[in-house]
Amino acid sequence: MINYKKKITIYIVYFLKKIQYIKKFKVKNGICVKDALKISKIINNKHLNITNNNIGIYGELISFDYILNNNDRIEIYQPLKINPKELRIKKIKKKKIV
Repeated sequence: MINYKKKITIYIVYFLKKIQYIKKFKVKNGICVKDALKISKIINNKHLNITNNNIGIYGELISFDYILNNNDRIEIYQPLKINPKELRIKKIKKKKIV
């Protein structure tokens, strides 16, 4: 049974080129990711489009309906600009040319 009066600690993190956002929040027990993001006001950030980005907790993809636990770290992932495999191939080709 969830004790909704109890507060839990969560963290919200994201990284952009020149911005590192790591923030700690106290929220009600039983809160979902979507509501936690609203409380954090990160949704209003002009550098971030939450609806287009994947989110996870400690590297595991989750949905916005996921119920948070104490000390969960919500990670907002940026879309890849280039496929890592393609990047490795480009680097190898570049080395062969030089």
